[in-house]
Amino acid sequence: GSTIAGAETMAKCAKNITHVTLELGGNDAFILHKDGDVDLAVKETLWGRLYNTGQVCCASKRFLIHKDVKEEFERKLIEAIRKDYVVRMPSNPEAKIGCLISEDAAKRVEEQVLKTVNEDAQVIFGGRRKGAFFEPTILDNVTKDMEVAHDMEIFGPVVTVQTFKTEQEAIDMANNTPYGLAGAVFTSDISR
Repeated sequence: GSTIAGAETMAKCAKNITHVTLELGGNDAFILHKDGDVDLAVKETLWGRLYNTGQVCCASKRFLIHKDVKEEFERKLIEAIRKDYVVRMPSNPEAKIGCLISEDAAKRVEEQVLKTVNEDAQVIFGGRRKGAFFEPTILDNVTKDMEVAHDMEIFGPVVTVQTFKTEQEAIDMANNTPYGLAGAVFTSDISR
């Protein structure tokens, strides 16, 4: 649920000193440094973002990719989606990605993608809805001033790609949100 719903729930629980754990909205950052394993990052993107059709609160949603590996990351991600991610009814054993929870949910994802494109992001893969199905989608040229880069949580199979040059820039981009459920960092430098 939303932060507002969480605050209301916590307030009600506090009256009885009832223990509560809240999992609220998220806009989790996924950082791929130039020394990170691109193949592993692609594999984890497929599992972490497309699993359950992107309907996981703590799934990575903002993909912060070092400018030197962005092209390789996007190319390999598109190849992997084309090869393995067949969109079918969830009951079909061949399905790697199914429909969203409802057609309204898919329409909401479609609206969010269109809003982001209207802010000058570019669809480089997917981007179409059919009923409750929304194709795996990659949005490129996402910038830090776009709503999807900080407040908008797309709850569907959408990868939004932002680039960075320095470690500090990646940290600043990752922290550019009021949310904080999870995060991922791909680097070969453990001290990073």
